[in-house]
Amino acid sequence: MKTFKVFCATFLVAALFLLGCTSGADKAPADATSAADTTAATPAPAPDANPAIPDSMDVLKKASNVYHLLADSLGLRLYEITFKPGDVAAMHMHPDQAAYVVQGGTLDVTGADGTKTVFDLKPGMGFIFGPEAHSAVNPGKTTVKIAFVEVRRPR
Repeated sequence: MKTFKVFCATFLVAALFLLGCTSGADKAPADATSAADTTAATPAPAPDANPAIPDSMDVLKKASNVYHLLADSLGLRLYEITFKPGDVAAMHMHPDQAAYVVQGGTLDVTGADGTKTVFDLKPGMGFIFGPEAHSAVNPGKTTVKIAFVEVRRPR
């Protein structure tokens, strides 16, 4: 089981790294405007849609009881999340993120706006979300384990 978990975590990190490295910078422009043509319109740079997380809302400060940092490099953070029955993660924020369910169960997640979502997690499920703030609780009788990656660099 541990080997499988390491494989899943490695796969998530590799996939996010490759996606981040191919963000479109290597694509050719749609038109054939030459580099010498100074009259061509230059698009404004895209805003950073992956916001910096305030230190006060960092998951390691707000929910270190369930989030365990495994690696932090290249603008990515890899975690093992373990929610035992009854465990609560206080309100915290994530930038772009990906998750892989290693051991399933139920998580009740409450967004910053108060919206509640119940996740019935099964082993092998995967999710990719944009930036968000939420809290979570395991109301069930089984431990939930998730391999989790935060993308902490601009898109």
